[in-house]
Amino acid sequence: MFCVGPEENASTPREHVAGLPDYGWRVPMSYKCDVKCSPFAKPRINQIPQYIGLGLRYTKYWIAKKRQGRRPFIDHLNQMKHKPIYGCPLGGIGSGTIGRGYRGCPLGGIGSGTIGRGYRGEFCRFQMVPGMYHYHVINANQFIVSIRQNGQTVYQKVLSCAQNKRHGRLKEWDWSFPPENGLYHALYPRAWSVFSIPEHQLTLTCRQVSPVLPHDYLMSHHSLTAPSPPTSRGQETASAVCGSQTIKKNSKELFEFSLSWDMPKIQFAAKENTYTRRYAQLFGLNGDAAPQLCSHTLRNYALWEEKIESWQAPVLKSGSLPAWYKSAIFNELYFLSDGGSIWIEATKSCKFSQHPTVKEFGRFAYLEGQEYRMFNTYDVHHYSSFALLMLWPKLQLSLQYDYGDTVTMEDRERVKFLMAGESGIRKVANCVPHDIGDPEDEPWIRINAYNIHPTDDWKDLNIKFVLQVYRDYAATEDTNYLNFMYPKCQILMESAKAWDKDGDGIIDNGGYADQTFDAWVMKGASSYCGGMWLVALQMMVAMANELGRTEEQVEYQAMLDKGKESFERKLWNGKGILLNM
Repeated sequence: MFCVGPEENASTPREHVAGLPDYGWRVPMSYKCDVKCSPFAKPRINQIPQYIGLGLRYTKYWIAKKRQGRRPFIDHLNQMKHKPIYGCPLGGIGSGTIGRGYRGCPLGGIGSGTIGRGYRGEFCRFQMVPGMYHYHVINANQFIVSIRQNGQTVYQKVLSCAQNKRHGRLKEWDWSFPPENGLYHALYPRAWSVFSIPEHQLTLTCRQVSPVLPHDYLMSHHSLTAPSPPTSRGQETASAVCGSQTIKKNSKELFEFSLSWDMPKIQFAAKENTYTRRYAQLFGLNGDAAPQLCSHTLRNYALWEEKIESWQAPVLKSGSLPAWYKSAIFNELYFLSDGGSIWIEATKSCKFSQHPTVKEFGRFAYLEGQEYRMFNTYDVHHYSSFALLMLWPKLQLSLQYDYGDTVTMEDRERVKFLMAGESGIRKVANCVPHDIGDPEDEPWIRINAYNIHPTDDWKDLNIKFVLQVYRDYAATEDTNYLNFMYPKCQILMESAKAWDKDGDGIIDNGGYADQTFDAWVMKGASSYCGGMWLVALQMMVAMANELGRTEEQVEYQAMLDKGKESFERKLWNGKGILLNM
């Protein structure tokens, strides 16, 4: 594969286009991705022996899940194919959609589902049930432009350049819009689709807006007509909206469309509890709020855009940041809405305690990945948590409270771990779990959906919790949060200390994949886990100091000093090698 620097990438904007930002992800609708990707399925010959047992155990597990009518949390036998068709998703932090421009491109909010859009005009990748995806393109979901002069239709085409089978009734539609006349631009949470019709001296621009607003816990979680009767299996329904205007030469006009879905009550696959989506506190629980959602959207989207532009302006106007960074820093936020995210009210049925922050701001969860279906996978949340803390800090604190409640919990349900075949319990006390659960089961009730390795012995999970606690406190100065979390951190550090097998002040890896890089084996002191251990000790020193716990501060400082000396001597010894790995 030929690689170029990010500034030379085909999607980096090269020129100013009226009505579009100068930064973002921009491609012509004729663009074809030449990158060929496929999921891991064929191990190297020398890897096969170590995967035979895993493969057999996984197949047995896969069959058992299928008999239950459920999908495994990682489905290696039905892997996702690479589809380089997607653009900016329709969805933000809530429920509902809006569009502005000639065609209405919907928008929504974080935690209430998403509808995907392709950069060539497709409606694709639907996620209405929390955490569960359907990767199909609905060809009938389209916008059509008709141009009439003197009462006669002189032009009519589907505003899409996507390939389609054109079967059935849809073959009557004109799908021949030239891709070279279309342009797509994404700068999340907004996107633009531009269609040029030179023969009629007309340009159509669609602007897609989602209410993803930093530090906003109302607009960011919300954006049907009375609900229609349920459809039977295989039945299809359809509706259409039409708008028309007379447009004079050298002028412009605006069409506004709003699309909403109202699904205030949800269940996960186990159906043990019913949960209320966060936005329902403003729009009710009856499922008939679609008209209100549409109206609210049309009244407020201009304000949302003002807030989005104010938020993004310091980055976009910075002369010290490269173009690729200005695009990535916003566009990569799409996963907060399109990562199977769910934002619900705190419920008494959950065995976690009810902290004031959780009760006020609700519970938030998102998937590790659409093909790795686990909510709030903690070892990788560690990295994305920075964005959540900076933009919606109360959701980060809520998530942390949920994990804090799990530290001393124990769930003695027996689980077979697929890598080595040993059995253990679902959740061991005095450690951080790997994840908060699988939407194909019952998240928050049965945590630790991951069953490849036992994760109570992972060397980085406990430490990452400690690091996030102090970082979150440093950012929010929430003393109640620190007072609650400090005893949890003490428990986790005490458990982690037992991994220092030779008493040198640094925790040791166990000679197997005992950390987030779960295909990499480390043994003894490692720069990854050992380095984080030292930083966690430094955070414990700082927390003890903040809380006036002098004796504990001295104790953690002594542990830190001892560990630093061993770390330097063992791993940074001037020989240019990493020992014991």
